[in-house]
Amino acid sequence: MKKSISLLILLLYLSNVEAQSEEKYIISAGTNFISNVNDEGNRFAIKDLDFNNPFFFGVERKLSRMLSVEGIILTNRVSGSEDVNGISQSRDFGYFGIDLNGKFYFEDLFTKRYQNKWDIYLNGGAGLYNLNDITAYTLNFGGGLQFWLDNSFGIGVKGMGKFGLEPINEMVNNYYQFNLGLLFRI
Repeated sequence: MKKSISLLILLLYLSNVEAQSEEKYIISAGTNFISNVNDEGNRFAIKDLDFNNPFFFGVERKLSRMLSVEGIILTNRVSGSEDVNGISQSRDFGYFGIDLNGKFYFEDLFTKRYQNKWDIYLNGGAGLYNLNDITAYTLNFGGGLQFWLDNSFGIGVKGMGKFGLEPINEMVNNYYQFNLGLLFRI
């Protein structure tokens, strides 16, 4: 609970910081894939992508040319198994997640502003998800690329490693999530 309150206070503080860039918000929507390896011997493998009811919606607040804060809501269905009367049965479980991430855009370190039509960033933050009526928390780390077709419309791709915190959900603990979507600057 203390972590959630600290995260909320940080978000409120950052949302009141005046942005120095031309665009202040980026709205994103699209699809996502979940790779739930959960294998002790092979933590970094990407396989068995879950892609069923895979939607996301995000709002990003630009704080400066290089920094922003993003809130994102995600849905999907994750394949798994559960015991029913002592018999293991495969089924899909509904996944609902909420993430709050900070982004560091670094292509401006190499090129002049608006010289290119792409943005590269690293991001990190925290999230929570509900799967099989169990709510769990994650630390998120990753990166992405945004390609702008014009000044207000683009396509984005992002990959995130999500590392489970207490309480642990045994079905999905550490996993990868990939997003592909449309972007709108306002």
